[in-house]
Amino acid sequence: MIGAQGRSAAATLVERTTPFTTILALPAGKDSEHFADALNDNADEL
Repeated sequence: MIGAQGRSAAATLVERTTPFTTILALPAGKDSEHFADALNDNADEL
């Protein structure tokens, strides 16, 4: 999801066999490198 005027971003992660869903903030940017960093930073919550 991209915020107003592209200034913020969030990624949704949905596990399809269970009702688990999480939203990750992407404060550093919305490219694949920053997405991977956010996912790694929040892996302990998964």
